[in-house]
Amino acid sequence: MKILMGLIFYPRGGSAQVARYLSRALIELGHEVHLTTGTLHDGDPQHDANAFFGEIPLTLVDYTDAWRGFGQGEDPLSDKWEAPFHPSYEDKSGVPDRGFCRLTERRVCGIVAVLDRSIRGGERALPARRSSPPPSHLRSCRRGASLSLGAQADAAARDGDQDAGASRRAE
Repeated sequence: MKILMGLIFYPRGGSAQVARYLSRALIELGHEVHLTTGTLHDGDPQHDANAFFGEIPLTLVDYTDAWRGFGQGEDPLSDKWEAPFHPSYEDKSGVPDRGFCRLTERRVCGIVAVLDRSIRGGERALPARRSSPPPSHLRSCRRGASLSLGAQADAAARDGDQDAGASRRAE
């Protein structure tokens, strides 16, 4: 079976550990696994997806430029970056990754577009699937996109993304 998994984050926590262990186990069982994930070249080799995931086939979304821009006072989620910095489950100040609950529809659409381009541009990319319909505030940016942000986007909608209500009213 061909399996595509995706992480919006660069390797740094539990989701990366689970994706690494699960990918290896599935490969051992004879499945073809491909992982789309973020990477960050900040001097910490554990943040470099190639080093962290090893032999697992990868398609990378490199957040390094946006991370460096944040260090220079620029908005890491700006359209200026080829890959705007990913959001976070935590909403903390002074860090480049804004909480999902703070994202506008425009930002969510930009992130979806970057991830979709990354998957479609990957050498062995496969279309992603979800088991539940996308949150209403993603529908406008998903026309033609083959993926969603899954639980992260669902959490943003539940937590009151300011644009979610406006998008629902427009439908």
